[in-house]
Amino acid sequence: MNFFKNNEFYKLWKEKRYKDALHQPIEPPKSKEEKLSHFLFGNNSERTTTFTVATLSIGDFLYDYIRIDPTVIEAVDFARSDNIDSIFSFSEFSVGMDVDSVGDISQLQGYVAEKMLAMELTAKGHEVEFPEESNEPGWDILVDGEKFQVKNLSDPSGVYEHLNKYPEYPVYVNADLGETFAGNPNVFIAENIHHEEIVSLTKEQLILGQELQDFEIPLLTLLVSSAINVKGLMKKESDIKNTVTNIITDTASRSLGGYVGQYGGSLAGGVLFGPAGVIVIGGAGAFLGMAQGGKLAGVIKRIAASDNLYRFRRDLTMLIDTVLVEIPKKLERRQQQWLSTKEKLFVANAPIELIESFEAKYQDDKKYLENKNLELQRLRVDINNRDYQDSYRESLTQILQTGVHPSKYQKELKACNSSLEELVKNLRKKGLT
Repeated sequence: MNFFKNNEFYKLWKEKRYKDALHQPIEPPKSKEEKLSHFLFGNNSERTTTFTVATLSIGDFLYDYIRIDPTVIEAVDFARSDNIDSIFSFSEFSVGMDVDSVGDISQLQGYVAEKMLAMELTAKGHEVEFPEESNEPGWDILVDGEKFQVKNLSDPSGVYEHLNKYPEYPVYVNADLGETFAGNPNVFIAENIHHEEIVSLTKEQLILGQELQDFEIPLLTLLVSSAINVKGLMKKESDIKNTVTNIITDTASRSLGGYVGQYGGSLAGGVLFGPAGVIVIGGAGAFLGMAQGGKLAGVIKRIAASDNLYRFRRDLTMLIDTVLVEIPKKLERRQQQWLSTKEKLFVANAPIELIESFEAKYQDDKKYLENKNLELQRLRVDINNRDYQDSYRESLTQILQTGVHPSKYQKELKACNSSLEELVKNLRKKGLT
């Protein structure tokens, strides 16, 4: 059974038309009748997923997947179209697995959760790596150079145990535990990971006695889904700006759609901006949601010289500075990650067309981040010329697009939110809200 539903990919690969094969969409193009049916009768989530799948190529997906774990390249015979799927093989990991063993099921579903999180974070623009040894004490995954534990659990006890035993390593938890740990400075939310979904998938496939190769098909579906949901948001600045606006005005649950729309405003802030993001809406949301136009312009004139406004702009500038310091480090990590991956591709005799395609994707990603760096620098210079609502929203939007991990700027974001809340309180006292 093939991993990708688009059989044209395998046909082109077998014919050694590698460039054309990599440009193939994840799923085969739908007929006009199917497109019309999805558009007319599918819900918003289905329509969005359908259109995004059509724009995500197999080359895009392979590039992200191989960067996460370049060692998978060693198992591939690139000359054979029927062997390319071995990139996703679980065979070594699954040897000796017992469907009746709670420990084995727990280990396998944990592995699946780590892979899903890695794809999600890579789609957000983070540099993700797995340790050379799978049993590193206290952590499972490197994200932007920082070590994280990954927990996919039905109850929070295992997370508390980790935090007590390894307080130096922050932890990603499945979405089901998001409310429990919202605002905890060492806990981040993996919004696309749901405990029962992954455990049920693991058990069902093994109980049916299928080859583990078959298990990898639904796993790939989950990985593709994670990449689609996130990439669909991160590459559209207008969507991100709307998302940020909805979060800080506490309308997230009503208008964000499938990505973070399942969460309330404060928790949605935590999903995108880490623990400090939970208080993004704080006392500021009510004011930030006020009517635009003349009323807002008049308010700004009357508070232009206030100490509160000065402190807010100072803290916002420090937040931007912290992110700007991290961008060159991201570029360096990304370069090293790509050079290591490219070397392994050459050793494995990968088609030159594939290497050139991945090189082009790396260069595109590099240029995108360099441009975001320049945009953020320009915004920093312009902070004092903007009204504070616009500068706050624009800063969060651009910071999110840089792909700098929230763990790098939690202290600065918290300080910025605190000074913004004080500013709003001052305005309320003066009857300006």
